[in-house]
Amino acid sequence: MRETKYLLDTNVFITAKNTYYSFKICPGFWDALIQFHNQNRIDSISQVRKEIMKGKKTENLVIWIKNSLPKQFFKSVDQEDVQNVFRRIIRVLGNS
Repeated sequence: MRETKYLLDTNVFITAKNTYYSFKICPGFWDALIQFHNQNRIDSISQVRKEIMKGKKTENLVIWIKNSLPKQFFKSVDQEDVQNVFRRIIRVLGNS
């Protein structure tokens, strides 16, 4: 049986940072993102990274991504596995 893998969008990071999972309140949330990535359960795409990195260079989220998050967390949309996820999303949305 294949495990589900999740692809996180920009809103996951920004909403978490701005609400219940801020770095000061819940550092375990951010550690868990790295842990789940290392378990091959979550990733994101390069466009999400670009969008977040447009923020202030002193912002906690920008610093965390630069210093703590593995570089391979953000997949290029040209990679075959990312294209396969896009295809699955389109199929699911087409059937709803």
